[in-house]
Amino acid sequence: MQNGALKSVGSARAYYYNTICKVKDEELPKEYKVYFLPNVLDQGYVNSCVAHGVAGALSANHLRNTGEKLDLSVLLIYGLWRGDMTGEGMFVESTLDNGREIGTSPRALAPENLEVPEAIKKAKEYAEKYQRAMIFKVGSFYKMRQNANFASDVKKALYQYNLPIVTVKEGTPRHCELIVGWDEDNFILQNSYGESYGDGGYHKIPITTKNLDDTYLVLAEKVKLPFSDTEGHWAEKYIRNVYFAGLMEGYPDGTFAPDNFMTRAEVSKLADEIMKANDEKNKKLEERIRELEELVMRK
Repeated sequence: MQNGALKSVGSARAYYYNTICKVKDEELPKEYKVYFLPNVLDQGYVNSCVAHGVAGALSANHLRNTGEKLDLSVLLIYGLWRGDMTGEGMFVESTLDNGREIGTSPRALAPENLEVPEAIKKAKEYAEKYQRAMIFKVGSFYKMRQNANFASDVKKALYQYNLPIVTVKEGTPRHCELIVGWDEDNFILQNSYGESYGDGGYHKIPITTKNLDDTYLVLAEKVKLPFSDTEGHWAEKYIRNVYFAGLMEGYPDGTFAPDNFMTRAEVSKLADEIMKANDEKNKKLEERIRELEELVMRK
């Protein structure tokens, strides 16, 4: 059993769950498990845990939206959603970003679980053959900040959307799994090691853990902007990016006023938020460089 969840720096444009949260802490039950669960999969010795997790999240979306339980192709995700990277494993955020454009098919059409480079070659063959069946894409995805509100945000997202959440468990190796619920003390996770692992493919990790990283709510649909004056505007996609990244907000009357001039104060606030986002990204990059340097020194 291998890992495959590579540690990424992440984009400064990442969408954050708190921008779409509609649940209050007092509404959360003590225990909860999402209703729309994908089948437990088995990655074997292939480093495709990210592809398995994303496929599971999209399968759960399909089940919620149609009532049909359908396994989706891990091979097409692992082979095609990696961009130019040819090595084993995947970055979660770039995988999800690529999945907004490429798509995957039902697993029955592309069933293999292969390691790269064979996975890339086979996936390209299937993509050419089954192009019309590759309709399962990522609509949008929202990151949970690893801060004091992390556990609360994860619970709220599970409760609000009733879907599993993709996460990466830190350690050696790093491993991608699905958070599917919680009890009083633990998060409940679905693994990709088959039903013989843990309790039928599930296990628990303390809610207080600091060991979860790259955590995303994955949706098959785009969440609409909450403004009455942005749909169809030439800058709608840019407004979407800055709003869901938490960089800009609208007005209390439900408008964004996209054609208004900005005040010096508003420009200053936006610039400060952008600097914060870049600082956070640079900090993660520096931490990653230190980790790699330590790894080289140990060798």
